[in-house]
Amino acid sequence: MSESKQVPEYGILKAYLDADDWRYEEVPGKAAFRANEDTELCTLTYYFQLFEGHHQFGFYIVPNLEIGPELLDAVVEYTTRVNCGLRIGNFEVCHDVPNVSFKSSFCYDGINLTPELLNAAVQPAISAFTEFFPGLATVMTGVLTPEQALDELKSSGSGE
Repeated sequence: MSESKQVPEYGILKAYLDADDWRYEEVPGKAAFRANEDTELCTLTYYFQLFEGHHQFGFYIVPNLEIGPELLDAVVEYTTRVNCGLRIGNFEVCHDVPNVSFKSSFCYDGINLTPELLNAAVQPAISAFTEFFPGLATVMTGVLTPEQALDELKSSGSGE
């Protein structure tokens, strides 16, 4: 067992995932777990990671959907506009790969990590991602412009 898996927070995170029925695997060499889910639009990978020494937790949702270089600017515009109104979590665009992820994180320095804290980061992130990802997918695939995708969200009652 690696050093990172001996910290109490690792057991708390694992117990949270077990209690919430996540089908996960350990990420080698990190205090992290990964779970995959096949959705209507693409496969999603969820990462649950502890950043030891910093007392931080990060939750990431990474869609397995490529961004064509010609659409990168539109994806950046969409995610920037959406991020402006989000209270918990945010979309991130990696220009090197390029790909998009959704991140929610917090610092638990000076307090105990609990399932309730983990859930307070994970569930709102899943909700926000679920609300805004369909529009993002239409932008990532060139079906709609950022403005059109956001207009569709507003007309459906989402994205407000």
